[in-house]
Amino acid sequence: MFDFLGNMSWMYLLVVIPVLGVLVFVHELGHFLAARRLGVQVDEFGFGLPPRAMTMFERDGVKYTLNWLPLGGFVRMAGEEGDFETPGSLWSKRPWQRATILVAGPFMNFLAAAVLFSIVFMMGVPA
Repeated sequence: MFDFLGNMSWMYLLVVIPVLGVLVFVHELGHFLAARRLGVQVDEFGFGLPPRAMTMFERDGVKYTLNWLPLGGFVRMAGEEGDFETPGSLWSKRPWQRATILVAGPFMNFLAAAVLFSIVFMMGVPA
C-alpha cells in the first residue's frame, strides 16, 4: 500500500482541517467586522471555497454561505469585482480605512493566538 504521508497518521489530518478552518474563520471575521464597522457594503461572508454548497441565511444584505472546499473562506465586498465607484464600496473609502480592513484579518489571528496562549497558561504550565 502506498503511504504518501509516511509515518503520519490519517488522524492528524482530521485534526488539521478543523484547526485551519477555525484560523481562516477568525481571519475572515476580522475583515468582515472591520468592513462593516467602516461602512463598506459586504455582499457575502463565505466559509470554504466555492462552489457554494448552501446559503445558510441572509441578514442585513449579507449572504452567509457554506462552500464545498473547507480550506478557505472569503468576504465579498462591494467594489471588488468592478463598479469601483459604487457608494459603500471598498475603493470608495479613504486609504487608511482600506488599510484597516486589510490588516484586520491578520490582527484577528494575532489576537486569537494571544487569547489561546493566555488561556493555556492560566490553566497552568506542566512541570
